Amino acid sequence: MKATARLPVAPAMIAAVLGWSAGEARAAPEPKAPLEDNSFLLEEAYNQEAHVVQHIFSWARTEPGGDHVLTFSQEWPLFGQRHQLAYSIPFQSLGGAGRGAGFGDVEIQYRYQWLGIDGGRLAAAPEFTLLLPTGDANEDLGAGAAGGEIGLPLSLELSSRFVAHTNASVTYTGESGGAPARREVDLGQSLVWLMAARFNPMVELVWTRSRSRSMLQFVPRATTLPSAVSLPKGSQFSASWLGNVPL
Repeated sequence: MKATARLPVAPAMIAAVLGWSAGEARAAPEPKAPLEDNSFLLEEAYNQEAHVVQHIFSWARTEPGGDHVLTFSQEWPLFGQRHQLAYSIPFQSLGGAGRGAGFGDVEIQYRYQWLGIDGGRLAAAPEFTLLLPTGDANEDLGAGAAGGEIGLPLSLELSSRFVAHTNASVTYTGESGGAPARREVDLGQSLVWLMAARFNPMVELVWTRSRSRSMLQFVPRATTLPSAVSLPKGSQFSASWLGNVPL
């Protein structure tokens, strides 16, 4: 600690400073709940408010392979916050010589705000997603068959500065070109800390199992610095932009 010179201060000035500090402490607002719409790998269990549409742009690069995926999504409230429709359109550029580029499989999702629309610490929004085989399976741009996903996102406010998000989902994709049907299970957990009004450090953990293959993704990050590491085979680097537009 640096040594500083001590100057004589009038008692009236000391009283004024102490009175100002006490007044500031009493006037300090209560910390707000952690920000919504700041998760990266997980879904939060909050539907869009009425008359507000959310636009989401995300980009991901996987290694090894050097594949790039640019995805545009929109979330629309349907007659209020209780019901929500969303869709996602991916555009993929596959790394390696002779590999293609083009649009992938489109996803259409419905979510029902089961818990949390009237407040409370726990929010739940069961969802169903229809997977449309719009991508060219011959170019590895799509699954080549329709599929569906059932999921349950949960969000729990642990305190005024901490919130946890939990995801569980099962995905089924039909047979395509002699390939067997595919079943996938995804589990995820995150913890968000409201360090400051515009800075939320967070940790996300996602586990995926498809047939006999498992993948673990672990993401320590803040809302202003997205990055991801995928284990055990390589890494995934991603970035996203979110924007809300009133109707």
